[in-house]
Amino acid sequence: MFKLLRYMSKKQVIMALICILLVVAQVYFEITIPTYMSELTILLKTPGTEIKQVWFAGLKMLGFTLGSGALAIICGYLSARTAAGLSS
Repeated sequence: MFKLLRYMSKKQVIMALICILLVVAQVYFEITIPTYMSELTILLKTPGTEIKQVWFAGLKMLGFTLGSGALAIICGYLSARTAAGLSS
């Protein structure tokens, strides 16, 4: 694999490094989603919880899920561009 790295252009190396950072951010988002799910469960079990609190916790969880999906799409695009450039 390291022999292939010699053939990568500077642009391809940058795209690969960006993809690594995006994967790290995606893992962070995926790890924090259960935290918001437990917060949501606690809010639902607690008497006197306002619906606004439940919505806020749910929207935070949804935001992290959408962010993780967006990062996966961007990383897929960058890795495909890198692979296509390396194969030509």
